[in-house]
Amino acid sequence: MDVGTSFTILGLGGSGGARTTSLGAGTTGSTPSSLFGPPAQVSINESAPTVVGFRDYTTLGTSGVWQFNLQAVLNPTTTSAADAVLLPPEQQEAEAKAVEQALMYVDEGNYDAARQLMNDLLAQNKTNAAAVHALGYADLSEGKFAEAEQLFLKAHAMDPAVGYDKDAQNARILQGDDESVLRQAQAMARDPKSREESIRILISLTQRSPDNVTARVALAEAMLDQGDAGNGLMQYGTAVRLATANELPQIEARLAELAAEIPESAFVRQLLGKAQLGQGRYEDAVATLTEASKLGEGDVAFQRDLAAAYVGLGREALRRNDVNAAQGHFQRARELDPTGYETKQAVAEGHIARAEQLVRLGRADAALTSYRKAADLIQFGGDKTLRLRGARGAYAVGRTLERKRIASGAEIGGEALAYQIAYDLSQQNADYKEKLAETRNAIGDQLVAEGDYLAAAQSYRRAYDLFNKNETYKNNTINAFVAYADWRLYNLNYDDAIERYREAYAIDTSNTATKQKLADAYNARGVYYREEKDYKKAVLSFKEALRLFPNNTTYQANYDALRGWDV
Repeated sequence: MDVGTSFTILGLGGSGGARTTSLGAGTTGSTPSSLFGPPAQVSINESAPTVVGFRDYTTLGTSGVWQFNLQAVLNPTTTSAADAVLLPPEQQEAEAKAVEQALMYVDEGNYDAARQLMNDLLAQNKTNAAAVHALGYADLSEGKFAEAEQLFLKAHAMDPAVGYDKDAQNARILQGDDESVLRQAQAMARDPKSREESIRILISLTQRSPDNVTARVALAEAMLDQGDAGNGLMQYGTAVRLATANELPQIEARLAELAAEIPESAFVRQLLGKAQLGQGRYEDAVATLTEASKLGEGDVAFQRDLAAAYVGLGREALRRNDVNAAQGHFQRARELDPTGYETKQAVAEGHIARAEQLVRLGRADAALTSYRKAADLIQFGGDKTLRLRGARGAYAVGRTLERKRIASGAEIGGEALAYQIAYDLSQQNADYKEKLAETRNAIGDQLVAEGDYLAAAQSYRRAYDLFNKNETYKNNTINAFVAYADWRLYNLNYDDAIERYREAYAIDTSNTATKQKLADAYNARGVYYREEKDYKKAVLSFKEALRLFPNNTTYQANYDALRGWDV
């Protein structure tokens, strides 16, 4: 899960149930070195007890938000209630809705639209402090912290009661470097009075530096202390995903504490398992994620992580050359996550390892079965390195089988499958493509010698599909289809004969001999239908023959005799 989504935390919340919430995400930055080290003491102004964030000021329609002259802020003198001009309720409501829309634009990243909307509002009513604050929020979200501070101060001068000065203070803190901002935010987080503001600062810090794991952890801890378990754990989820090998042990230790505190939480246990997974401790991860999956009642997300742990165990087994154990782990992963990309890659890797093992044992024929299974999984969209490895292995098996077949004088067999697998896995390889076409053509010759013209035509056709400029493959395909069609026509199987003549003719429409055979077959079928007194079918067959050769007098006479049935 990532921080840009809504979510449900299993086993958390004030009453032990589910809690749903969301957070936004940001851009780039740096990562301080310590995750949990003690922050430096920083003096924080805590004189204002009211905690107010960057949002939710548009409901103050009856306060003084709407009533102060902006020019007095730009040219400060004194501000008093005597300067107030109360606006009609309907205008206050319309302006509140406009401010809320601007804040939504900012959350969507549409800063120009937000600024345009607020500038238009201020052009009509210069006293709207919430609109000035919204402009500051746009600058803050874009990382323009100095500009945001000035706008928040202006909004505060217009209405000191709301607490816009806290936003200005946060914007000033955010003008520092990442480590400075982090230290101040951690210090603020220790005090419940300023923790809410520390959270807002840390959110902005993680927006500008999304890979800052230390900031993610600090934000997670502040949210947990604030009672926002859902978003706090989401930040831990992102931290686990981003953390380096050196950072993960500390995060794992903290998640283990949380798992002990909230043993019924599937999500906490899932995060703990992911931390173990990230460190390559696959057996521990399997145990932890199995428990998470049980607590999560078989939720797909938990099963996918558990599958990843089994994949890790399988790859460890492959490094030990224990192919049997590896395939067992991979099969378990596939049961848990049958459609996952990484799972498919791992299962295919296991099949290729098995094939390579069989080749070493001299069982080339058996190896082809494993290569075929791998190709079925990774032929489309699989890892390129793995595909090339499988293609090379299958091609090598094909060459071995071909040499054995030639030496023994046997017919073509497994080598054709081997070359097909190699081509399926690496279609850009000219050697694989050429060898496959040659083999298919040779199989066609073999089938012709056996009198199986249709199978021969189909084999020739596969060679021709690979090299459609090759005249030998083309002519072999046409001749085999014609030979089969001649035989079917001789046996009065007109429909089958016509279908195969049409296939031959489609390959080369300039071949008049094939065209003539097709037309004669249509005419012969017409004569047959005429003798059976099925005149509607007869006239349509004569019509097809005439379309191919409009000047043929025999076809024309046959058609004319039944023209009246052509309706």
